[in-house]
Amino acid sequence: TRNQFGGAIGGPLVRDKLFYFVGYETLHEDLGKTISSFVPDDNARLGLLPDGPVAIADAIRPYLNAIPRANGAAFGSGLATHTFNFEQTVDQDFFQGRLDHQRGTAHQFFARYTYDDVVQRLPTDYPQFPRAFISTNQFATFEYRNVLSAGTLQTARFGYSRTRIGQNVEANLASPLP
Repeated sequence: TRNQFGGAIGGPLVRDKLFYFVGYETLHEDLGKTISSFVPDDNARLGLLPDGPVAIADAIRPYLNAIPRANGAAFGSGLATHTFNFEQTVDQDFFQGRLDHQRGTAHQFFARYTYDDVVQRLPTDYPQFPRAFISTNQFATFEYRNVLSAGTLQTARFGYSRTRIGQNVEANLASPLP
């Protein structure tokens, strides 16, 4: 399912002097996906490889057991496929607002603010390690313009930006790894 909607409105607050604009948009998506990855086949989990047997150290066994078992075709080289279903989600909110002020013909000012927030739940190669991508952006801009003469314009602008990007990876295991 995908739901995307929004709206915008703007206009004068004070005739020929002060104007506003605001807009909002959101996206909510649930997307079913089928993920296929390569995993050790049952023989490789026992140390039986095509080139001969290998010993699997006890310290490695918990990590090997954390990898899902094959549920698809074996390729004969110690690898097989593991396929699983995953619900990938996106939740995003975007907002922007702006004010414009005209003080006579010589002085103009505007302020703009933008906010964008996204959380995505994404798959990895293995079902027990899904990840969440998180992004939050905020931007603000202020500008003052002064017309000094027909050939001279004075402008001052200030901007602010803040970006937060992160990723959380889950470890949904029956027991913690050493």
